[in-house]
Amino acid sequence: MANTPDVTTPCLDTGPVEDDGIVPINPFSALRYQFGMLLGVEDFEAAQAYLRGKMRLHNAWLHREGVVWGFGVTAPPMSASDPTLRGEIQVDPGLALDSLGHELHLDAPACINVGAWYEKHKTDPGLPQLPAGGGTITAHIELRFRACLARQVPAMTDPCDGGGTGTAYSRAFETVEIKLVADSAPPRVYPYHLVRLLFGLDDPQSTPTADELAVQNALAAIAALAPDQQAKAFLAALRRFAAIDGIALRPGLSADHARMLLVPGDEDAPIVIAQLSLGMKPDAQGGTFHLDQATIDPTVRPSHIATSTVQELNLFASAGAALALGIGPRFDRGTFTASPSGANLVIKVTADSAFLPITLDPTSFDIYYIAPSGPPASVKARSASILPGKQIWQKATISTVSADAGNVVSVTASPLPPAGSRVRFIAHGTGTSPLLGQNGWPLDGSTDEPRRGTAHDGKDFVHMWIIQENS
Repeated sequence: MANTPDVTTPCLDTGPVEDDGIVPINPFSALRYQFGMLLGVEDFEAAQAYLRGKMRLHNAWLHREGVVWGFGVTAPPMSASDPTLRGEIQVDPGLALDSLGHELHLDAPACINVGAWYEKHKTDPGLPQLPAGGGTITAHIELRFRACLARQVPAMTDPCDGGGTGTAYSRAFETVEIKLVADSAPPRVYPYHLVRLLFGLDDPQSTPTADELAVQNALAAIAALAPDQQAKAFLAALRRFAAIDGIALRPGLSADHARMLLVPGDEDAPIVIAQLSLGMKPDAQGGTFHLDQATIDPTVRPSHIATSTVQELNLFASAGAALALGIGPRFDRGTFTASPSGANLVIKVTADSAFLPITLDPTSFDIYYIAPSGPPASVKARSASILPGKQIWQKATISTVSADAGNVVSVTASPLPPAGSRVRFIAHGTGTSPLLGQNGWPLDGSTDEPRRGTAHDGKDFVHMWIIQENS
């Protein structure tokens, strides 16, 4: 393509952040021009180092790593009419940022021959050895910033010898190194843990820290407020915990840990754009392996969303949050499951918002059942005068109640009703022990029913079914 130079020399490694192979960045030292000032190479580099450094700081701290557009990953077939794979993984053009603030740019498709890659690296530590009949390799695609020298021009080879001339590269073209790595994509680490915990996006440690307990206490205090006071209290909590998270942020360290960098992350800052499962088969002669099938998951990548879209999403989220302050959680009947666990019955169901943990108590639930043979004889005798010939609901004992992420509720009860029993599960939004949402509003029934709850009284969630088989 027009913007791709004819590169005649190997690309430069990024190296330390202070010397990335192009111009060392120095975002806090600006060139100050004076009339009649004699400018040399060092001065022009200082001007570039200042501007590039400012952009790198902005990208690294305020945007962080993520794909801006493109960088699709595919396993191309031989042709539109021949679905046989070419044996390559193709990375399409794109633009991204890494955690060091570099802009990663690719303006033409690039391919990796998976068979050739395996032959080259099959003795590397960590790469599984394929059996003779072939197998599957788990891998991921990484992008790294690289700068390539281009466009040689005449230049003085010695600044002290005006007569000596030679050539020097006059351009540094910024692009990417594409690397296929035989391993699962590393887990992503997200900053602002306390803010994420405040919004229910992170979980506390098994033994919560003092700051994590402070977040939980703040949520409980907000839930206890009147609905018209909760929005301001939540904003105050956001500002408080964002400040604590900001204090905890630190730049990365050099590879030898001898110096602090200007940006987060370390000097080797790849960005993962796809997780791969590569099916490999030997060729007809049973020698080298080739790519036979591929499963590609691009959702492991971080992605940037344009600010205009974020603006509209924030408007929607703000309206939803304001609305959520005045509604109770509801269970999604489609997520309801009931299964045996030894002598117990385990029920799981998901709500559309989180519950106040203190209200997740056995007294907030009831489980009744009618066995196919009816109640025990003693129960029949006691109730014969009241309900002659009728079966009687028996009550199960609820032993434990828990919730993952605050809204995926698990209830364990015993005994396990026999097969054929009609079972009735009740989660209370009314009465003396209703479930409460994080905003203090009670449970408002099911998502497949009209809302009816208020800030003072909610609606029970009731689900009935017949146990087909216990195994």
